[in-house]
Amino acid sequence: MSEGVTAPRGTPVAYATTTPTARFPFI
Repeated sequence: MSEGVTAPRGTPVAYATTTPTARFPFI
């Protein structure tokens, strides 16, 4: 799921858990 890159900044860290590829913008 590449939607993590286009995901809103208000997305909780829980989303990063679902998408390990998109957890970098949160951490």
